[in-house]
This record gives sequence, C-alpha cells and structure tokens, in this order.
Amino acid sequence: MRTLTGRMSDDTAVELLQRYRDTGDVECRNRVVVEHHWLAAARAKRLAHYNEPLSDLIQVASIGVLHAAERFQPTFGVMFRTFAAVTADGELRRHYRTTWRLRVPRGMQELVLEVTAATDCLTNLRGVVPTTADLAAHLGRTVEEIEEALLVRANHRPASLDDRRSGRACAEPSRLDGDLDRVIDRTVIADAVRRLPSREQEMLMLRFDKGMAQHQIAAEYGISQVHVSRLLSGALSRLRNECVLDPTG
Repeated sequence: MRTLTGRMSDDTAVELLQRYRDTGDVECRNRVVVEHHWLAAARAKRLAHYNEPLSDLIQVASIGVLHAAERFQPTFGVMFRTFAAVTADGELRRHYRTTWRLRVPRGMQELVLEVTAATDCLTNLRGVVPTTADLAAHLGRTVEEIEEALLVRANHRPASLDDRRSGRACAEPSRLDGDLDRVIDRTVIADAVRRLPSREQEMLMLRFDKGMAQHQIAAEYGISQVHVSRLLSGALSRLRNECVLDPTG
C-alpha cells in the first residue's frame, strides 16, 4: 500500500519490518530503508547548519533510518517514520561531534551535547526556552559550566562566508519544517513520559506545568528535597536518552 504522495504507508512499513523480524529476510528491511530515503534527505537538510556536504549528511541520516528499521517495534506507540526521523537526528548529532573548529576536550564536547539535548527536552516540556540556571539544575552543573558550554558551542564550525552569500547549506528551516519538528518532538516526548512511573510523571507535571519548586514537591509527597531532585534528574535523564534514541546505546 502507498500513500497519495507515492510514499510507502506506515502500515506497509510495519508489515515489512515484522516479516523481517519473523523470517530474517533483509530485503524487507532494505526496502523500508530505501523507500524512506526521502525522510533521510529531509532530516539531513534540516540539520545542515554547518559547512558539510549534503550528500554526506544524507548518508549519515540513512544510517539512522537503518538503525530505526532494526529497532522499531509497533509497541512503541508511534509511527515508524516518526521513530526513524528522531533516530536519524540522533545519528546526525553524533556525526557533528567530529566537526569542531577548535580543539575542545571530549568532556566539554559531551557537555555541549548534553546542554543541547536538555534545552530541547525542557523547552518541549515547559513550552519556553530554559535559562542557564534551569539547565544547570537539570544537569547537576554550575551556571558557569553551562555558560562555558554555550560559549564553546558558538565555536562549533560555522558555514563559510561563501556559503552564506550563496545561500547554500546554511538556510534556516522553513516554518513548516519547524512545525513538523515540534509535532515529532512532542509526540516522542509524550510517549516517553507515559512510560515513566506514575509518581515521576506527577512530579514532572508539578515541576514544569505547575511551576512548583523542589521543596514544595517534597512537602507534597512527604519526602526530602534531595530525594525529589534525584527522582526528577533520573526521569529527565531517561527522557533525554529516549528522545535522542542512540542506536548504539
């Protein structure tokens, strides 16, 4: 079955991937990956913020689609193309670990990636961009460390001036792309939140929807603030890991 746009339907993708798992027929898996080349290209274009050949980025994103085909289960509760899009994004972000303009210690590179992931996660949970203090509390770091990571991130290799003048490889995503990305992010995050224990779901709601401080949540549950902080950090860490969807993890 195909959609009206000529692309493989999600039902067909799920059917082929189930056949691959049942029989080991790699042609079924490969067909799904090939038919979703459009998705790999779209995700590569979305993240082509740096001076990287688009063809290389599409290849990286295609590897992400392949990982998604290997790992996808209908019980995830999301469409395959949603899962594949986020997995491709994770593969692209790891690719950019090797594109630093300056020599940056690996620990700082990891912190920059954590700050980026935390910013995405907290923004989707709260609906507003988190402050450096919010990021520091979420990651268990000092404000100074977060500010340093943000400064280092600004030195991530930029697109060349020639590219900026020609408009190649550095165009901002369209408003439609941004809307689609938010839908994908919210879908995946909501699904990840539903898999958390009920108490942690409630604590996230109190902290980010109701704006309650940790000591207020502690009083609500009759536990220590340290315990609340540990539970929230653990829940957000699991959400962050699931939203990045590291195929190698």
